[in-house]
Amino acid sequence: MPYKFTPEYSILSSIRKELDPVKELASSAEKLAKSSEERSQIAERLAKSSEERSQIAERLANSSESIAKSSETHAKASETLSSLAIKKS
Repeated sequence: MPYKFTPEYSILSSIRKELDPVKELASSAEKLAKSSEERSQIAERLAKSSEERSQIAERLANSSESIAKSSETHAKASETLSSLAIKKS
């Protein structure tokens, strides 16, 4: 008797048919997990990039503050020199 016509084959065939949707669900779950992992990695890179930008902005703010202080000092020195020049005249 050919194998396809045995009761065992019929049972196995029926089990395979029942498992097909489960295989599809498992495959979809794997794809979702992979997608979630990729999104997580992207989120980590974005967070790192944001942190780096924040540090750059902080350095720029400090630099601007330093330039402003230097400008104030320069303005005061110019004022002092002007007043000394006026007194000598």
